Amino acid sequence: MRRYKNTDIGKPQPWMLLGPAAYESHTGSKPMAITWRLEHDLPADVWTYSAVAAG
Repeated sequence: MRRYKNTDIGKPQPWMLLGPAAYESHTGSKPMAITWRLEHDLPADVWTYSAVAAG
C-alpha cells in the first residue's frame, strides 16, 4: 500500500509491504478494489490512514 499517490515533490510515494496476505474478493474494474486478509495486524500508525479506504 502507499499513503499518497504522489509526494510533495511530484514523485510517487514508495509502496509499503504489509506482509503475507490471502486473496478474499474483488469488485469493479478500472479501478478494481481487492480485499485481502492479512496474516499480521497493521501497525497503529498505518491503520489510522488506511482505515479511510476500508469499507
